[in-house]
Amino acid sequence: AGVIIFLSCYSCCSHFNHNSGNEFFQPISSLPDSVPQIRYNQNLSYQFALKKTGLLADILYRQYEEVIGKMLNDYNRASPDEKFKIREKMLDTFMPVYENIQERGLRRLQFHLVDGTNLIRFHKPQMFGDPMLPFRKSLQMVNETQKFVSGFEEGRFWTGFRYVYPVFFNGQHLGTVEMGFDFDAIKREMATYTGTYLVMFLKKDIVQKKLFNKDEIKNYRVCNINDNFIVEKNYRPLIKRHTKLCECFSSNPIDVRQKMDTLTEFNEVIRNNNTFSLIHFLPIRNIANDKVGYIAAVIENIAAPSLTYFFYAKIVIGAVCLILLMLYWNNRINKLNQKS
Repeated sequence: AGVIIFLSCYSCCSHFNHNSGNEFFQPISSLPDSVPQIRYNQNLSYQFALKKTGLLADILYRQYEEVIGKMLNDYNRASPDEKFKIREKMLDTFMPVYENIQERGLRRLQFHLVDGTNLIRFHKPQMFGDPMLPFRKSLQMVNETQKFVSGFEEGRFWTGFRYVYPVFFNGQHLGTVEMGFDFDAIKREMATYTGTYLVMFLKKDIVQKKLFNKDEIKNYRVCNINDNFIVEKNYRPLIKRHTKLCECFSSNPIDVRQKMDTLTEFNEVIRNNNTFSLIHFLPIRNIANDKVGYIAAVIENIAAPSLTYFFYAKIVIGAVCLILLMLYWNNRINKLNQKS
């Protein structure tokens, strides 16, 4: 019996030593029951962040709805010379609003005419008059339905979370006003509730199709996990912070890059010594409901079971099995002795 117990313990120790080497990834099945809750929290925090930025956009729109409507009406009725003056007045009126609210993550404020022509880009006032309908699904939807539309969308110069409102004056639809928030605003809100590090990866080919010209791609860098994805350079410090994490991905036998290409939600777990981190890849859908990328959330020091736990668990289970086996054979031996 002693030899059997020794062999069982040796087997468990060998298993423990094998797993405590350079193997960074643990299968999802080894995670605690809290992982589904972590995934749920990420989805919930993402939706909550969208609602919160949407509330800010809604407050701004309601506050200036009538003023914008009147100015667009005056613009449509004006001569070319008067149009220039009205546009300058709109810039003077709303530029301070745009600059003040940037601290809250507002990245873009734009006015469009009813035919989709860009009237004012407050981030690039010198660029206007170009048609936007061929490139912007949100503007198409608002013009067709004359109803508010929101969601993530790729644009001519940037990608972001957009809130697009129809503008009316005396019941007549005159155009749209758009407010766009960058990922940093969403990231701050999500991190507040989940305490995670977040990075947004976007499909390179989808972004490139919409850009104003090829030079705009300079605002992005290739994702160091999967070169089919890009990330805005604004978030480079966050990626550099997880360089080792990305190196683990590149050496992982599980093909994370292939998983990313499917644009489906998934998790990976990284173990470094006795600490665990969960990387949750949450797909992003744009306004057209197409999957266009991921928000990757890094949850550090999750309550994953340590290998020591599995080691002792195996010892206990093995010991119980041995005791039962010994009792069984002892009982059989006693019965044989009685018969003899």
